[in-house]
Amino acid sequence: MAKAEANQSNEFIYLGHLQSEIFALSIDHRSILRIESSEPFPSDMPLYTPFTGYGRKRDALADPSRPELVGFERIEPNSSKISKSKIGQILEELDTSATSALLGSLGPSVPYGQLDGNRPSTTIVDIRKKFAIGIDPKSSRISVTYPLGSVIMTTPIRDPRVVACFPRECPIMDRSKEIAEVLGFSPAFLVIALAKVYKGYCKKVAVTALPEP
Repeated sequence: MAKAEANQSNEFIYLGHLQSEIFALSIDHRSILRIESSEPFPSDMPLYTPFTGYGRKRDALADPSRPELVGFERIEPNSSKISKSKIGQILEELDTSATSALLGSLGPSVPYGQLDGNRPSTTIVDIRKKFAIGIDPKSSRISVTYPLGSVIMTTPIRDPRVVACFPRECPIMDRSKEIAEVLGFSPAFLVIALAKVYKGYCKKVAVTALPEP
């Protein structure tokens, strides 16, 4: 599917945000888009909320590190009824947990100069089989660790619900029941994306820990 074709949809499912940027599932095109809105969006919007983008921006938003980026004047939740099973099916289709290359490479970040806008900057990783959450001793940040193909990957997590709930003095937790007790839900999927360029690199981050739809 061509990027231009995927970007024609104005109807989305909310998958979380990273600072002012919204991550959304396009049901029609079965893809993830990154959205910037001129007007502030409701940051407390529940995950999987259907919403509409109004006033699509036609000016250039080209960024080789975010080829899925589109802009709107505003976004608003709507009353669309999308079945949980359909959302779950699309997330499973987008899952890349079987490959060892996260967003096309093996490292924790990608040099900005190597990006040309021809490979995705977002993906879904299914973590229902095994994952752990805890403080990464290398970065001192709350991170999520999960199997990815034949390797074990550790990625900093930016999901504000996880960061706010997870006690920093708590040891690494790898039992889903314990994690669910701390977070109030059991993570099933991760939205992984390249963060905005910083000092010449785009770090891979877990934007959201998604529960089952």
